[in-house]
Amino acid sequence: HYSLLCDAMLTRTARATAGKRAHGAQRRARRRHAAPLRAVEEKTSDSPLRLDAPGIGSPLNVGVDAIVELSSAVRQKGVEAPDEDGSKVAIKSERKTVFDEDGLPMSYDRESIQKYWNQRPGELQSRWTTFLRSSVPFLTRVAGMLVTGGGDELKRNSGSLAKQARESMEELGPTYIKVGQMLSVRPDVLPAEAMDELAKLQDGVPQFDSSVAFATIESELGAPVNEIFEEISPEPIAAASLAQVYKARVRPSVLGRGDDEEPVTVAVKVQRPSVKALASKDLYVLRRASEIYQGLMDRYIAPNQRTDYVALFNEWAVGFYTELDFLNEMDNQLRMRGLFEERGMLGGENGVYIPKVYESLCSSRVLVTEFVDGKKLSQCEPAEIKVLTKVGQEVFLTQLLDFAFVHGDPHPGNLLALDPIQSDGRPAPARLALLDFGLMTELTEEDTDTIVNAIVHTANRSYGQLVDDFIRLKILPPDTDRAVVQPLMDKAITPYVRGGGAQNYKDEIEKIYGTGTSGFQALTSDVVTVMGDVPFSIPPYFALLARAVVTLEGTALQGDPNYQLVMEAYPFVARRLLSGDRPALQTALEDILYARGSGGDDQLRLSRLSTLLISALSPEELATADSGAFIDLDAAGDAQNLALRDVVRLFLSPSGRNLRSVLVPEVATAADVLLRRGIRRLAQVAQTTATIPRPPVPFLPWPAPGAISDALGSVPLPVPIPLANGQLTYAMRSAGDVVDVLAPELSNEELAYASTLSEASGGKFLDGDDLPPPSAVLRVFHTALTTGVVELPNGAPASSGDILTALSAAERAASAAETTAISTLGRENVPWTPFEADAEEDIVGAIGALSEEESAEFRTFVLEVISIVWEKSAKRAEEARLATTT
Repeated sequence: HYSLLCDAMLTRTARATAGKRAHGAQRRARRRHAAPLRAVEEKTSDSPLRLDAPGIGSPLNVGVDAIVELSSAVRQKGVEAPDEDGSKVAIKSERKTVFDEDGLPMSYDRESIQKYWNQRPGELQSRWTTFLRSSVPFLTRVAGMLVTGGGDELKRNSGSLAKQARESMEELGPTYIKVGQMLSVRPDVLPAEAMDELAKLQDGVPQFDSSVAFATIESELGAPVNEIFEEISPEPIAAASLAQVYKARVRPSVLGRGDDEEPVTVAVKVQRPSVKALASKDLYVLRRASEIYQGLMDRYIAPNQRTDYVALFNEWAVGFYTELDFLNEMDNQLRMRGLFEERGMLGGENGVYIPKVYESLCSSRVLVTEFVDGKKLSQCEPAEIKVLTKVGQEVFLTQLLDFAFVHGDPHPGNLLALDPIQSDGRPAPARLALLDFGLMTELTEEDTDTIVNAIVHTANRSYGQLVDDFIRLKILPPDTDRAVVQPLMDKAITPYVRGGGAQNYKDEIEKIYGTGTSGFQALTSDVVTVMGDVPFSIPPYFALLARAVVTLEGTALQGDPNYQLVMEAYPFVARRLLSGDRPALQTALEDILYARGSGGDDQLRLSRLSTLLISALSPEELATADSGAFIDLDAAGDAQNLALRDVVRLFLSPSGRNLRSVLVPEVATAADVLLRRGIRRLAQVAQTTATIPRPPVPFLPWPAPGAISDALGSVPLPVPIPLANGQLTYAMRSAGDVVDVLAPELSNEELAYASTLSEASGGKFLDGDDLPPPSAVLRVFHTALTTGVVELPNGAPASSGDILTALSAAERAASAAETTAISTLGRENVPWTPFEADAEEDIVGAIGALSEEESAEFRTFVLEVISIVWEKSAKRAEEARLATTT
């Protein structure tokens, strides 16, 4: 029946199209230049529609034959309800055992739904016929335009096509309206005229009678409407695909409040009648369509692909059905509100507001929440959309990468730009509100960690590592041929990362392949390679994430036509890498900092550390490559423009825990290198300056130049030696022996590393081989002790007050000694360089601004570093047997 109906409609539509073109010169011109349909054969019961046009008819005939054959096979096999096994849709499992009055489960349960519809096969077939009657004429019209005029013909008719599609979706009902809502926010996919038409599906869906809605409220809540609400709008303020919303004022007594209190203004969401039965029928219809599509892909188009399109549909179907259970939505909204409240992001300038839920007034078909005044984000001016998009993307990324609990339907009707003053006179709790939590996705920690890696590797253009991410996400198999995949990734992903949505993607693809015949052939060759040779698959939960991403990106493109989703997400991901304490995130951070997988030498790249810090603290300073499309990790922006106290606070905050863990051994290495260099520099200066000027008496015996320093370097003295157990011992050793053992000469690699440290500070704190001035070090230590950043150990021989007094005296003496040394020996012969004018002030200010918690983290970090440096020194002393004579 499906084959006959489909073919009959195709025949009727094609005949009408051909008849219109049978008039005058226009028909002849099109026949010459566009290779139109020449004839349409009569349809018989065993002969599908034949379309004859040079270069066109044959492929279409093959396609029709294939679809009819597969449809017949699917019909004979039968269609089952979508399976929820492995679904990542957030569902309360106990809701599966609760049924409505018709016998359908409140939350998705395949067996219950299958049993329900097995008893009603005629209703399913009737719905399938309705689907074909509404959709096939539209699809045939689109195909005819593509055949005769290509994309230009579609653009010329976009308005009427969109109107036809919108009317068809409204006729078919909620399931199909959802598809139209998603398309209505894609300016990169559809022209403005088509978007405006489909935008009517956002809240211009035909409403159902309010008397039915009020009867539903009374039935669900068990009381007359006027006993619950002091006032309720006679007509809905919004009608959506699954429900419509009324504005009401709840009587205080209903909420357990005193009668003298003000009524609470609420939004009352009431489900459309019979929508669950209709939606579950549609899921069967679309399940059949997905089976046919799966057959086409497996048999004709991409036999080597491993994507389970039926499983993709299953995930979408489970999510859609779950949206019909308002108690599940209530639980989701309460949970999300709590998560943002714990994070300190519920409201405020850069937070999001999630309305309160009044649980006592909620049921499976009625949801009552706090009312907020605002307008859809897509209705704002582009400048405002651009500003609020930054808030929205932070909210989405927080859900995705921190909560692993993601809003699955953030279309413009669910993102409200709040009015600064609400209707009750209160100031808005935030600039942006998020509504409608019927569809939520739950991910695992492993999923979110891998997504973080994938975003980083995409932004860094590290396609080799991105292949590994895709394998972990099960998009690519473990035996992927990297030589084939990586170049194709570059061609497919790079244009997208540059931003601007589908239209810009098309332009970038044309730059890669060209627009002529040869370019088309090259593109076709790559597409055939991907479809035929690369066995990729799309995990089912990606269908839900893609829906959210597509919708958010579409709204963002309205505010900024050049919006770059990956680049905009990078600062958040950088903060996530720096703060995450899970092993996968720490490994990812190390991979970046040490350039692993990118031909690195396993040495810390300070430029990359600088880039991550800038990403987290000041992303506008980021150094980019390829016209701003990618992050240039090895060409850091000007990190010296970052305030030291901001860097220190990030480093010592919970957001810097991962970075602290990675950098402990690196800071210890840096401290060891700088300490050894400093000791040797001081020894060198001492040797150079340990010469007593000869008096003007020619006959007086006097030591030769260098004799005194040689003697001092060789005379055994009691020298403190570090031991592996953390204790000190003393040994009779010469100063020269101790210096050579505890501060051996730096290797070439270590010299280069010390130079890199100096360059990284821009000469602000370190300058070449010179040391910081002793007086400045004493002043910094004085500040650290004063503010409690440094604490004296228990049992210290002196009080902190005594030590502070001694430090002040030592600082004054050191300053005087520095002045004397410079005037006596000359600036070039002293082993220190004064800090830049503001450097010491920056250090002291950063230390003084630390909170008690940050100071505690600092002490822990410093002790870990000291412990490693001590171990290195003790190991050298043990290997040289310095402590054998005590």
